Amino acid sequence: MYATILSTWLGSILFFGGEALQIVGSINGFLGKVVVGFLLASISVFWLYGIYNIVVQIFGYLPRTTPEKLDTKQVERLDAAILLPTFNDFDVDTARDCIQQGFDAPLYILDDSTEEEFRDKVDEFAQQYSDVEVIRRENREGFKAGALNHAVEHIDAEYFAVVDSDERLPDTFLSEILRYFSAPDVGFVQANHDTNKQESRFAQLLGKGIDIHWDRYMPQRNRYGFVMFLGHGTVFRRSAWEEIDGFPEMVSEDLAFATRIREHGYKGVFADDVVCGEDFPEDYYAMWKRHIKWSAGTTEYIVEELPRFLKSKASVTEKLDVAFPVLNLPLSTLFLSYILGVTAVFGLGLDLEFSAGFYAMTLATLVSPVLSFLIDMRDKPLQLAKFLAVSTAVYCSLAPTAVKKIVEIVRGDDAFFHTTPKQENGVHVSHQVRAMPFTLLSGVFVSVVGLLYDLPLLAVGSAFLLAPGLILWNHDSESSRVVRMLAWMPAAFLMTGIVGTGLSMLGYGEILAAAGLAGLAGLSGIQLARV
Repeated sequence: MYATILSTWLGSILFFGGEALQIVGSINGFLGKVVVGFLLASISVFWLYGIYNIVVQIFGYLPRTTPEKLDTKQVERLDAAILLPTFNDFDVDTARDCIQQGFDAPLYILDDSTEEEFRDKVDEFAQQYSDVEVIRRENREGFKAGALNHAVEHIDAEYFAVVDSDERLPDTFLSEILRYFSAPDVGFVQANHDTNKQESRFAQLLGKGIDIHWDRYMPQRNRYGFVMFLGHGTVFRRSAWEEIDGFPEMVSEDLAFATRIREHGYKGVFADDVVCGEDFPEDYYAMWKRHIKWSAGTTEYIVEELPRFLKSKASVTEKLDVAFPVLNLPLSTLFLSYILGVTAVFGLGLDLEFSAGFYAMTLATLVSPVLSFLIDMRDKPLQLAKFLAVSTAVYCSLAPTAVKKIVEIVRGDDAFFHTTPKQENGVHVSHQVRAMPFTLLSGVFVSVVGLLYDLPLLAVGSAFLLAPGLILWNHDSESSRVVRMLAWMPAAFLMTGIVGTGLSMLGYGEILAAAGLAGLAGLSGIQLARV
């Protein structure tokens, strides 16, 4: 799979390399050459990730191999326990799923809650069952990893299931997932997931994207890549945990656990047929909080763990399959830098022209992240259009948050484990305005550049400026209805860039240049898809 990705990318670089060098060579002045060279180098990175998305999703539609399994009688002899970490978000339904497994496995609730309401709920539930035990610590040291390590040290079992507080389990979850421990080098097994049925407008609309991601990006990793420990709906082996002295106490403890045990000869397995349910964030505020955690955790992993994994004895394919998704996060930083480069091009009065093939290759990067959605939702065109439009606004609006957090972690700030709110919060728009100054300033800057030089950049600027208002998505007020209408703007401006690019290919570049719809204008609008 990665041979296909890299060979296709290198082939495109060789094919268009002469054109790129010719463009740089035609620019007068050192500064102009540096700016244009940076833009072309950025586009080549966007191409790489576009090809990656296309190839991975194509492989996701290929026949899947089923790993070897134990039989039912062998599983009955395994000694397992269920761990349910919670921090002010205990859910009785999830806990009840854990004790209704039809498998002799006690439930341990790892309660780090600080609010009495949730501590009382935990105690009330535990008192009803003899096979439920509550484990509490004096502090939250090590976040979730610290809670897991503290529990495993005090529990006598060989296999441990880790369940999130918003997770729903089938009653055969434990008995079926344990069957995948058919070899001594299986360190953990990761279950498949679908989104739970939720009443939230926000979750109902965007949760479909998570379902398709699980179905298209995960199963083929058993054969073509590296199976990741995703922190919930999973079971790990004690001996693997002991080999690395417990979960690394960091925000992305799950990924760090998976790569560290691989260094010691253990591997993960993805159980495609064991399907759990998980919640999508209830509203934009919850999604924003989760994105802060992901940005901090991924950057912390890149800085502290990725280099050692790349030096390990894991295969080249496994290393690439870890590096590609985790290094996708810094693309937000690259994209904002790309926008500055576009601004410099117009400010310097440079005139850039690209071939139809160059445009077509870049258009492929637009389609790549949404290829599976276009295929799987093709029979629901209106739902597909709304999903693509709103997800464009929502995910693009989070880019400045990611950039800010990346910079903070790289300069030495500590990563913090933000728990994703499980219920809709009554956060006011004014709070989000105060919490997102960098996002709003970025929105103003990009919008001004778009109005002056490059109209499709308003796709990015409008998404940034919409960010505080998106917390109103689930409301029934007039303001929320306005926000839901305005959320179509980024996609509309993006389509303007696509249309401009297409018309440029047909020879209308000179007419469109005056309207900011050709040349780099079309390309910069298209790159929004890579964020």
